[in-house]
Amino acid sequence: MTHLTRAAAYLKKFHAEESGAATIDWVVGVAAAVSLTMAVTSSVNEGVMALSDKIADSIGNLEFGWDPAPPQTQTSTE
Repeated sequence: MTHLTRAAAYLKKFHAEESGAATIDWVVGVAAAVSLTMAVTSSVNEGVMALSDKIADSIGNLEFGWDPAPPQTQTSTE
């Protein structure tokens, strides 16, 4: 049996084998999900950062309409 015939036989056997097909499908599916998540995260990132900055500015500019209590002075009991 020549190397070429042996290689052809191996490829034919490999093509017919299905025991690892579910694993390959799972790996491809997970890779697609991770890629999609990364793409969505990178495209939404700037908008989310701009909105969070606006919210922080709004919270920082809130006025409550009351003054905090004046500091308590300690009296000496000597």
